[in-house]
Amino acid sequence: MQDETVIADDLVVLGNAVPDVISDERITVCTAGYSKKLGLVRIYPVPPVSNMKRWNVVEIPLERNSRDNRTESWKIQGSKSDWSGIAKKIRFKHSIDERRQRLSLLEELYNKFGATCIEQLNDRRVSLGLH
Repeated sequence: MQDETVIADDLVVLGNAVPDVISDERITVCTAGYSKKLGLVRIYPVPPVSNMKRWNVVEIPLERNSRDNRTESWKIQGSKSDWSGIAKKIRFKHSIDERRQRLSLLEELYNKFGATCIEQLNDRRVSLGLH
């Protein structure tokens, strides 16, 4: 996969996995989100202490993860070389607090990325979807 860097300035955080210790002893989580320009994204690794909380809208510099060839997979720019300062690169913009807005976004995402079964996602050759 080519080296690609983007600034996602509209990333809505949809959720985080359970924290995990990776091979170099960093504690990290995998984060799922949505950006109008990128679609559904997986970001890994992400520090558990960051602005990546569900329903936060953030601005974040992303680059391709050379260890993951899934099109939805990204990492925070400089995550390996600047882990101690990585949370500072995640700029909180606002939070989607109203239930009505959240449900509207989820409905929109389901219409774009929804699937009734895993086979549908496999047929689309994607690894993220909504059910």
